[in-house]
Formats: sequence, C-alpha cells, structure tokens
Amino acid sequence: MTVILVTGVPGTGKGTVSAGLAKRGFSVIAANSLVGQLHLWSRKENGSKVADLAALRRELLKAISLARKFRVDTVIEGHLLCEMRLPADACIVLRTDPDILRKRLEKRRYPKAKLEGNIEAELVDYCTQLSERNLKGACPVYEVSTSGPIRSSVRDAAAIIDGKGGRFRSGWVDWSGRIGRGAGKRRV
Repeated sequence: MTVILVTGVPGTGKGTVSAGLAKRGFSVIAANSLVGQLHLWSRKENGSKVADLAALRRELLKAISLARKFRVDTVIEGHLLCEMRLPADACIVLRTDPDILRKRLEKRRYPKAKLEGNIEAELVDYCTQLSERNLKGACPVYEVSTSGPIRSSVRDAAAIIDGKGGRFRSGWVDWSGRIGRGAGKRRV
C-alpha cells in the first residue's frame, strides 16, 4: 500500500499525471476538489477563495488513514500539498518549462498577476523547496518534468513509485538561470 503526493504550481499537469497513475491502479484524491466539496475556505482575497490549510490537512489525514486501513494505493494531488506535512511514501513535484507553463496558464485565461505569480513560483522552485522543508524526514521528494509528452511524465512518476527514481531526487530541475534574463538552463 502506497501513498504518493503529487504537487506543483498550477498548470504543471498534476491532474493529468494522476489520471495516468489511476490507469495503473491508484485511487486519486484531488485536494482542490476536497476544498470545494467540503467548503474548506478561510477567507476571500482578491476575488478568490483562500483554502483553510489546517482544515484541508485534517481531511487529507483522514483520507490517508482510510487508504492505509483498507490498503488502497493512493495518489493525492494538488498545488497546496507542498504547504503541509502529510504522512506519505513519496512526494513528486511536477516541474514545467516556464515558457510552456505560461502557454498553459494563458489557455486557462489566468489574470496577468496570477499568471506571473505562478511563473515566478516555478522559476524559484517554490513547490520543491516547500515540499523539502515540510516533508523533511517524512518522505523523499522527487521532481518530474512535465514539459514533454505526458506518457513520459507518467512513466517517470511510475519509476519513482517502483523504487527506481533515484535520478529524479529533488534539485535536478533548475530554471533559475531565466530569472531576469529570459534565458534558462536545465540541469540533468
């Protein structure tokens, strides 16, 4: 029985990769859906509802407990997962080339400030750094690139789950060279 966290900034493919893992037998819990279904809001800010992270964490802990009790392989996906400590076997942070991410978010018609904030978060490894800090000692953190074909990203995530993901340990994706210059680098 395995519990995997899949996180990353909006537009990196969390739902798509999780759907690919569902085809491999995993049950999928979408954190954003829980927030909506259970009305786990703390306040409104700039016209958007802000999730109550403590309440979301409590609900996710219940879900993880049930998954373990009934021995159900489970993927929990959501951009907020990097903000909290959860008992999991691994955390996979999805990373996307900022130029590709921009196009994805533009298709979603994100307001400019929200779009730029998410691009900046990707450039500075926001989700990776928070996951490493919040999950330190709890589970390993990995990164999977979702800049290419989705089947490759799902295959890479499956390799991590199967214990063959050493090369995906956090820190191998680096977009910081693009900050302020527009030129980037990708370490492998």
